[in-house]
Amino acid sequence: MPKPPLLSDHELKYPRYWLIWLLLGLAWLTTQLSQNGRIRAGALVGWIGYRFASRRRNITRVNLKLSFPQLDDCELEEKTRQVFRSTGIGLIETAAVWLSDPRQYRNRVKIHGLEHLQTVKNSGQGILLVGMHQATLDFAGAVLASHKPFDVMYKTNKNKLIEAVMTRGRNRNFPEAIEHKNIRK
Repeated sequence: MPKPPLLSDHELKYPRYWLIWLLLGLAWLTTQLSQNGRIRAGALVGWIGYRFASRRRNITRVNLKLSFPQLDDCELEEKTRQVFRSTGIGLIETAAVWLSDPRQYRNRVKIHGLEHLQTVKNSGQGILLVGMHQATLDFAGAVLASHKPFDVMYKTNKNKLIEAVMTRGRNRNFPEAIEHKNIRK
């Protein structure tokens, strides 16, 4: 298996990565904001996505129409905006996990049922947690891991710079990260 890229790799300084570096810098700046500031920044990201990602906007509309056929056009448009807003906020929360220490969010999140994980762990059985792949998955997983460490499974990102950032975040937040093609590990 190839070695994951590191942020110090010379190749990641090539011009084709400059826009991503800029976006990562902006994402890091959002991690320095208050919780309300991050929510506002995420809502702004969602608004930008809604305005300019017409293909994604149309896909979202179709999916919502199939899921909620009773909605009229105005309600459908409002739901579409809400989806983009929530996605933008989720992206900022994900950036917070990859680019800062998620333990700072422990006191803002209430986790119910940790005693069940402990009971199973004490019995010597393995535990498999399954989560839906949503924008909040990384955030929730990192906060949970700050209470009860666990390994994660991931799929390598095709963009080397994004993969390097995600690898750094995974290494900081989880004892071990297992590439999805290596499930026998």
